[in-house]
Amino acid sequence: MSADKIAILNKKSVWQHILPDFNITDTPLEIPAAYQLSQEKIDDLKTAFKEEGVIQIDAIIPKEQTQKLEQGIRTLRQKGIHQVFAFVYDEYWIALKQLMPVLKQMFGEDIMVMPDIWAWMVERGAKHSGWPIHRDLANLQLAKDGSPNMITLWIPLVDVDPYNSCMYVVPANLDTNYPDNLSSYSFKPENCRALPAPAGSAILWSANILHWGSRSTRYAKTERISYAFYLQREGTPLNGPVIPLDQAFTFETRLRYIATQIMDYSRDPFAPFIHDWAKSIRFDPKESDPSMY
Repeated sequence: MSADKIAILNKKSVWQHILPDFNITDTPLEIPAAYQLSQEKIDDLKTAFKEEGVIQIDAIIPKEQTQKLEQGIRTLRQKGIHQVFAFVYDEYWIALKQLMPVLKQMFGEDIMVMPDIWAWMVERGAKHSGWPIHRDLANLQLAKDGSPNMITLWIPLVDVDPYNSCMYVVPANLDTNYPDNLSSYSFKPENCRALPAPAGSAILWSANILHWGSRSTRYAKTERISYAFYLQREGTPLNGPVIPLDQAFTFETRLRYIATQIMDYSRDPFAPFIHDWAKSIRFDPKESDPSMY
């Protein structure tokens, strides 16, 4: 039975049937890049990011596009499928490609998308929360200009606030352990910052700053639905293979990225056959070119 289930996961037709209004093509990233910000706004964001290690661009993804991405994840969950499988579909990658002009304005033309991707749906109620307090990296990662080199791009697909598990951070300039004692998670409560945001926002933070998803409540207006990418500005890729944005990006390759993340992240429970499937096709950390497979 496990082998049959694994075979189903690898069939494009199955995923097309699950979300028939979404696309799975080999060239999801061959589209016009859509989003732009003024140079003045970019300069302000760069200054803030270097100082605090966190910035927020509200509602940069159009409402209609965001609502489709939200509904896709809701449908997956209604069918008993983990939301990380949303990365099978073109639409979740297209939003990233449309953000790339802004990201390159802020972080340079050499910015890379690392093979760290995830999606969340935090249910309403006090039993549910985002991930606990952590730093993505405990070794300092700075670019040549002194600003963060490793960056999380987090995109809420619904309005988020403290009631439905919005993100919290301790800005770098308010963290007494930054940059010399990153193994410590201690902080003064008054130095933490909630990050409420409208759907379709882009929130970016340094991999070195403290952050977490707060606990939800039954009084929340909606579940928290979001997804994220991991970016590197310059230097040798910290891990691989880097996600290709300028070449074919096949269904099979996307499955391998998803499988790798399922094996690397242990916070969410998965059925044993999902682990068997992920183990069978995941990328080896030494692999560097996904187009070879």
